[in-house]
Amino acid sequence: MPLRDGLSLDGERPGKIVLLILDGLGDAYLRTRGGGSRLLAARRGSLTSVFPSTTASAVTTFLTGLAPAVHGLNGWVTRDHLGELILPLPMVAE
Repeated sequence: MPLRDGLSLDGERPGKIVLLILDGLGDAYLRTRGGGSRLLAARRGSLTSVFPSTTASAVTTFLTGLAPAVHGLNGWVTRDHLGELILPLPMVAE
């Protein structure tokens, strides 16, 4: 995916990008409560969330480019057509 022009450093396009996700930190909260923080000063843009705005749905949407209605991950727990619980993203220690 090409970078927007505002994301280049000194005219150079970076070879790698680090994405930092701060779960639960909304852009409006950061702008109103961030004060003179380095995080706010380094802000280059904002993202809005999907619906439902669960971490499972939002991160899956970001990584796949598909809406939750398409990729099917609406949360950490869902039910199949028989009402049985399904854990699509089980929390398993590696």
